This record gives sequence, C-alpha cells and structure tokens, in this order.
Amino acid sequence: PPLAVEAGADCAISVTVSTGGRRARRSAFAPAFPKARGGGWWLVMGEGDELFALKRINLPSGGGSGPLKTELMMCAPEEPGVHECAVLLVSDSYIGLDQQVTVRVEVR
Repeated sequence: PPLAVEAGADCAISVTVSTGGRRARRSAFAPAFPKARGGGWWLVMGEGDELFALKRINLPSGGGSGPLKTELMMCAPEEPGVHECAVLLVSDSYIGLDQQVTVRVEVR
C-alpha cells in the first residue's frame, strides 16, 4: 500500500540497509589516494528530476553487526495523487553496486 501523506507536509521514510550477511571491506581500492579511503554511501529519494531527500550513511562493517536502520526526512509533493518515488543507495567508491527500490507515496 502507498504511504499516505498530506500535501507539502514533512514526513520520515524508514529505510533498512544490510550487507546481505557478507563482511564489508573496511576500505575501498583506491591506489591514487595517499591513505586508506573508506567506501561512502548515499541514500537518495526523488521522482523524475525532483530531489526529495539526500542522506550520507555508513554501512555496517561486519556481517554480524545487523542491518542499518535510518530515516529519510522529506517534504511531500504539493500535487495530490499517487507518486512513484525512487529510493537509491549509491556508492561513492564502487561502480555497479548501486541499488534502487520504488516507494509509492499517496499525497492527499
């Protein structure tokens, strides 16, 4: 079911991210950097060319530490109706690991 919000209201979207039980690397492969560089991750939420939320996160470093639970704060669109928003997990260090899910938001 779509998430129901009021037009223009501030709301929070709960997001859970896990590494799938695999041990995450402590640093990214970056031979041009003078010291170890940790992999960074961003949670991005938007629709079309409009950005609703952006948050930098750190993924759990080990498989046994459990999933990361966080919230994306956003301002709901002004236009009433059902909006299909994309939530992306984007890496700033690794190519091809980005993930995307669609969240339906019903604006009243």
